[in-house]
Amino acid sequence: MILVVDDEPIYQKLISKSLKGISCQIDIAGDGYVAMEKIKQNKYLLAIIDLVLPGAVNGMDIIRKLKKENPETPIIVCSGYGSSSIQTRIEKAGADDFIFKPFTPEKMFDKVRQLLNDKIDFEKQEQAADEGKIEPESIPQIIENFPDNKINEILNLGTTFDLNASDKLSINYTDSITTVLSGTVECVYNDKPIGELRARESIGQESLMKKIDKEKQIELIAKSDVQLIVLLKVEFLKYFCT
Repeated sequence: MILVVDDEPIYQKLISKSLKGISCQIDIAGDGYVAMEKIKQNKYLLAIIDLVLPGAVNGMDIIRKLKKENPETPIIVCSGYGSSSIQTRIEKAGADDFIFKPFTPEKMFDKVRQLLNDKIDFEKQEQAADEGKIEPESIPQIIENFPDNKINEILNLGTTFDLNASDKLSINYTDSITTVLSGTVECVYNDKPIGELRARESIGQESLMKKIDKEKQIELIAKSDVQLIVLLKVEFLKYFCT
């Protein structure tokens, strides 16, 4: 059984999608308190833990608790915050790997495979990992003038999210570009609505050449069923330098 600790339903879905097809049950905890109780009751093959959680129990607490209860359980930490000091702290606490948010299903799948390669048969999982790739019906405005082969390359580098109405997704608009492929989302910054994004529209390109600030977060709230893609700025910039 694999433990997934994340308070955002979107990332719960994304991680579950990343592990689709693995012959192992996925156990999800939406906050630190629930995770602590689950660790007391179960022994896990692997744990994927979000570092920042609501309430008094954070990801670091869960790592320490899990390593105390089941020291042999490997841990992957995922977070939108990843300074060298934070990564050093989680390593000392007992984490085995770290992945930045947003991440693609392929990247998460690869990290899980590296840690569990000798415990799970991954022969059938290659196809599941490929499901993160998309074929949008319309081209995002920000890349509509790129050659067709480059458009596909760029889109396949991003992380695709499927949101239901009222679902929320927090993104860092200085380190990534988020494009709505279908539907409409409301953008909220510092608890204030700042506008809407519709199909083919993006946010984040405004700060493409500015310094990355990990504190700059915008919350996207789906007004209908929505599909969007998040592409790290560093990946997008490669296509201006080649």
